[in-house]
Amino acid sequence: MRTVLVGLSLLSMLVLGCDDSEEVQQDTGPIIGLMELPISLRNADALPGDAVRIEMSPSEMRVDGTTLIALESGRVPAAERSSDQISKLRQALQGGAARRAGAIRLHVNTPYETTALVLNTLKGANINTVAFEVRKPGGSADTGWMVITDYRVEPADGEPETFPAAQQRRWDELIQNWDAVYEACRRDYYVDCAGKPFNPAQGGEMEISLFARGSALKVQMVRFGVDEEADQPPPQPQMIEGVPTPGGEEVDMGPPVTEGAFTWRFQAATDDGLSPITGAFQPLCGAQPCGVVVTGDPETMTMRLLSFLGAGFPNGTEAPHLLFEIPRGR
Repeated sequence: MRTVLVGLSLLSMLVLGCDDSEEVQQDTGPIIGLMELPISLRNADALPGDAVRIEMSPSEMRVDGTTLIALESGRVPAAERSSDQISKLRQALQGGAARRAGAIRLHVNTPYETTALVLNTLKGANINTVAFEVRKPGGSADTGWMVITDYRVEPADGEPETFPAAQQRRWDELIQNWDAVYEACRRDYYVDCAGKPFNPAQGGEMEISLFARGSALKVQMVRFGVDEEADQPPPQPQMIEGVPTPGGEEVDMGPPVTEGAFTWRFQAATDDGLSPITGAFQPLCGAQPCGVVVTGDPETMTMRLLSFLGAGFPNGTEAPHLLFEIPRGR
């Protein structure tokens, strides 16, 4: 009889253990550690209220604490993408109450392609304010927020991008401030700083873009919006054979220069002193906000570009108007 009772007890335990109505509790703890967050010199913005919270680790993406999709070394699987958006994220945003802000906590190794797809999905859901959780410089474990209130997302097409007139910088502004940008660039951690050319082109608009590859951070300033014929050197008068050229030998200046590039090592973006990147942006963007293009390779670590932005526009400066380019595979 004792044996029968023991058997019934074990059977009862097995039945209870297999109850389909029992719910498995999901781990809702953070999937990214504090020291795995990007560092930014812009970290004092206020987090918008009622923001949808998005977390990205190398292995998963969560929305408001619930796992949405698995990631492949931080990248979005092809099956989860549709029209440069993340299908399940778009569904999650459309399925709940409308919200106007997103709060993003991402691992430092998150590929830029993933971040661009998330931003494009948020923009498609009319979420026009995005806050990135960042770590303060100097080895601190304190965190803050970098908030972007004016952005758009477009596929990279190799063509110059324009901004509204108040944010659009003109090429002549660089010519006027080139020496100041050059001196700031060379303050520290620089790789290459373009000096003011002898024959800069005149007139036209200017695209300012931030690009990161490996540990290099590059600001590219390119002139556009002027007919190429305007850049051709004026025709030289025909000289009579045997008559010397007025003023001596003619100097070939080459075609007018239409771009300037300034490159630093990554440390320039995380130095808690006066970053040379901050100094380089001040002459052009200190008095009024700039329109800036953010771009990179698909595999570029997002933290490189966030730190770059934070150094260009640190606490106390006017936030830029941003265009994030969706990278194309090489």
